[in-house]
This record gives sequence, C-alpha cells and structure tokens, in this order.
Amino acid sequence: MGDSVYPYACANASSTPDVAGCEMWSNELSLAAQLVGCFFASRVALDGRNLGATLWAPVAVYTGWFGLLLYTSWSGALSLPRLSERGVLVDLFVLRGLGPYARAVVPRLIQPCYAKTHHEDLPVFFGVVGVLGNVGGSLVATGLIGARQFRLSAN
Repeated sequence: MGDSVYPYACANASSTPDVAGCEMWSNELSLAAQLVGCFFASRVALDGRNLGATLWAPVAVYTGWFGLLLYTSWSGALSLPRLSERGVLVDLFVLRGLGPYARAVVPRLIQPCYAKTHHEDLPVFFGVVGVLGNVGGSLVATGLIGARQFRLSAN
C-alpha cells in the first residue's frame, strides 16, 4: 500500500518538495530496509511466551508509523505539523523493515499450531490473503488520496 502513498507524502512533505529525489531515495532505502527486516526476523528466538515483544510491539509501531505516512499524504490536513522529506524517508525505512519482519515471523509463530500435513498449504494460503489485502489497500488508498488531490487542485 505504501507504494501508492509515498509519492503523495513526498509531494506534501514541504513547501518546496524535491519529489523526484524523495522518490529515488524511497526506492533505494526500500531495498535496504527489507534486508534489515529479514535480518532481524532471522535473529528472533520465537516462542509463544514473548508474543508482545516479537509480534505485537512491531505491529503497534508499524500501525503508528503508517498513520503518520497517511496523514502526511493527505494534503488537506494542514493544521498539525507533518513529516519532512527526511521524515517520510525514515517512515519508509521503518515500514519497509517491519513488513518483511512480520512476514517472516508470523508463519514461524503459527506453524506449530497446525498439523504437519498442512505445513506447505497454509503459508501459501496466508500469502495469497496477504497479497489480496495489499491490492485492496492500495486501491483504497490511491482512490482516497487521489480523489482528495484532484478535488483540491480543481479548486
């Protein structure tokens, strides 16, 4: 979903935005963040007793940072401070790092909960559900933010 939101966040981050530079850095940092997220996921010792630290805390951080990104992307909300261009890039790094982290940790946490005969089937099922969720979220975010941008530019 972030792919459709970052250009708007880059454009709305400052009064004189460097959208092309911000988007270029977004692409570069995205790759590095995904590697960092996978690295940390491989280092986490997983057991059901530490779900707060291994799963729920990163989910809460992801949700908060994603809210900041959406707020910065929404050009009509000018009353509160928003992220700078560097803030958008930090936001991207956090989100792009936590995404692969969660995608690697969740299957490892839930795999012991189902029978060994389903060890290959259920990760594929969860992957398909995740892709469908991302596509749906991207369509909704692009539609909402795009409609808001076009409405403001038409005035």
